[in-house]
Amino acid sequence: MRSSYIIGLLLLVFSFSETALAQTTQEQLIGTWTFDYEASVLKMNEDAKTYYESLDTSRKARIENNYRGRTITFSVDGGYILSKPNGSELTGVWVLTGQEITVTFSSGLTKVLEIESISATSITITPEAIGSGNLTFTQWHLTKN
Repeated sequence: MRSSYIIGLLLLVFSFSETALAQTTQEQLIGTWTFDYEASVLKMNEDAKTYYESLDTSRKARIENNYRGRTITFSVDGGYILSKPNGSELTGVWVLTGQEITVTFSSGLTKVLEIESISATSITITPEAIGSGNLTFTQWHLTKN
């Protein structure tokens, strides 16, 4: 009897902490985040790291120029802006469901970003692969501005 009471209490605590995490995460997302190039390269999965290391210097430079300084803004009103270092932007709307951010771009394309970890100053996101292409960065490490 006592063990079923303890199990019930633990389940109740975990259900409240899941709800609190989802609510806190939405509040924590609001703002502008900058891509952390070094952390993202360091934490590539083995397949991506092997591919990346096989690239020539100019190709690595193009990848770095495309990602270093990239920002993502999650607005309170659900607006989403991905700003690339070359000045181009992708805009859309975002919705948080549990630990997944679903972004619907102005073009109609939808992308899911899985939150792996989040704090007041950093976030790690795993973007879904679209089509058969491999992602250069299997996880995005970002810091809050």
